[in-house]
Amino acid sequence: MKRTLLIINIIKRAAPYPLIALFGAFVLLHPKECLTSAAAGVRICLDSVIPALFPFVFVSQLILETGVSDGLSIIFGRPLGRLLRLSQAAAQAMVLGFLGGYPVGARSAVLLYDDKKLTKDETERLLSCCNNCGPSFIFGVVGAGVFGSAAAAVLLWAVHILSAIAAGFILRGRRTAAKTEPGYSKRRRSVSFGAAFSKAGISSFQAMGNICAFVILFNVILLLPRWVGLYSISRDTIYRSLLSGVFELTNGVLSLSSDRGTAAFSCAAFLIGWGGLSVHFQTLSITAGRKLQMRRYFTGKILQAGISAAAAGAAAKVFMPGISETLYVFAGAYNLHITAYNVVLFSVPWLCLLLIAYLLGSGGRNSAN
Repeated sequence: MKRTLLIINIIKRAAPYPLIALFGAFVLLHPKECLTSAAAGVRICLDSVIPALFPFVFVSQLILETGVSDGLSIIFGRPLGRLLRLSQAAAQAMVLGFLGGYPVGARSAVLLYDDKKLTKDETERLLSCCNNCGPSFIFGVVGAGVFGSAAAAVLLWAVHILSAIAAGFILRGRRTAAKTEPGYSKRRRSVSFGAAFSKAGISSFQAMGNICAFVILFNVILLLPRWVGLYSISRDTIYRSLLSGVFELTNGVLSLSSDRGTAAFSCAAFLIGWGGLSVHFQTLSITAGRKLQMRRYFTGKILQAGISAAAAGAAAKVFMPGISETLYVFAGAYNLHITAYNVVLFSVPWLCLLLIAYLLGSGGRNSAN
């Protein structure tokens, strides 16, 4: 038994070295292709990733710094806590994950763990369902860029949210007694709005740097499957999109063909639910040094991806039966206008909710002081 464990440990430690050697050889043999892919990754960051994510990353950090997250815990904490068997503090990571996109949910969960608002077990279970794709990416990149339909984006977002909750429900386990309730007494911040604003801006800039670094890196890594011939196995756009999306979400989604109808819709839902290895490496960098087991996280993402694909296919047949013919009626500037209009409609109730959460959080803070 000891010999078997020793062999397994040796394999685990040695496994990365052949991959590193392969990637190093590829970079040395194909420097021009790597340079082109890295430049393309920079363009993806400037055109899609930063505009879509930075405002939400900043707002989520500001919510945490100003105490609005305490109000979100009050509003959503009880129903989510009962459903997922988590303490009320976990609600803020769920809400911010749904609004902010990858990897805001994981970052929020780790901050709650660092603040002693969640136990280790709760944090591990929360990570299985709180790290999600935000509406900015789903509406701006997937809805407008791939399907040309705000209705498709709404359906994808709804499926994404429900599948995340379903994955969390499946992996919820037994409820453990929380050491603290949601942030009513632990580490109360009494900082001015200006200080919170500055800290949120700096933290958001650092977070975007990490995100963009992984996007650029994986845009180069995606050359490896092409080099070894994985893309030549099939010319099917769904296969190639899945292959790209397993590594990096943005490339996988944008490579979907617009004429595949329900198949492309289910594939997009799968990729959005999975998130891509690029996102998962970002999450691992966020959780590093905290002795958190990531087994539940990866199990949750696999579950969410599968549930999303199945639910999206069924939902498309029910709510959009003519998806292959009707998704692309609107195009160009008119479609972008419709998408922006829907985003505004969704923003108004969320802003009202944040105002209520701020008032509740401020009340809780004042009473604690």
